[in-house]
Amino acid sequence: MSGADADIVLDEMLVDIKTVKNLKLKPDYWRQLVGYVVLADLAGDELDEMPRFSEVGIYYARHGTLWRSSATDIYEHEKYEQFKTWFREKAEEHFGQST
Repeated sequence: MSGADADIVLDEMLVDIKTVKNLKLKPDYWRQLVGYVVLADLAGDELDEMPRFSEVGIYYARHGTLWRSSATDIYEHEKYEQFKTWFREKAEEHFGQST
């Protein structure tokens, strides 16, 4: 597996940049951040190079605003490990196992 493809990693914060007109946190944005965290976590399982994030964020470029949230909201969710396993299995099913 390879790592997440978020826009920026600053220290221990994963940030996605949005150039949207409306300053609004949409559910899709949150799901995208969760996906990036899972991908990074899976890459860390394989490579031992990916840090575990302390925060995730969305930078709204048109507004100059950074929305932030604790990454523990993701990592410590009761179904995180189950979702991570499902995600890995689906990725391997569709794209083959990593070598």
